[in-house]
Amino acid sequence: MILVSCGTEKYPFNRLAVMVQEFATRQPQRHFIYQSRVMDIIPQGKNIVVQSMLSYQEFKMAIRQCRRCICHAGIGSIVTALAEGVMPLVIPRRHELGEHVDDHQLQITEKLVDLGMIRVFHSLAELEALVAGDEQEGIRYQFQNQPLLDDIKGAVKDWLE
Repeated sequence: MILVSCGTEKYPFNRLAVMVQEFATRQPQRHFIYQSRVMDIIPQGKNIVVQSMLSYQEFKMAIRQCRRCICHAGIGSIVTALAEGVMPLVIPRRHELGEHVDDHQLQITEKLVDLGMIRVFHSLAELEALVAGDEQEGIRYQFQNQPLLDDIKGAVKDWLE
């Protein structure tokens, strides 16, 4: 199963929805769970289950069960995937496309790529290449800097409170 999470943003992420639908069409043997709170475009396909929300526990369980986690550059999605031993494939939302209020997700991805914590894609071709590479390398991930991950989780928790 491939888990796709757009988080709980109030902005739709149509670019990712279109990519997922095309990717799922090209990968009929794979099962997809697509989670997004707000959707203008809903990915269609026999192998796509669409959910508007997953509880935190459901999200963690889905990550544990998935072969791949594809997500927006929301820090909660990224940190949860890493904590569950899955390196996420991340696509940042872009302000110029109306996907978020600013480009902080681009800044987040740049830093986390430099730290070796995530892989980033911006197109369907890049996503397909990352997934194909993972089939060769394996997908489970052990982040080697647990104190940094704990600091990020703590900062997110403080910010949410």
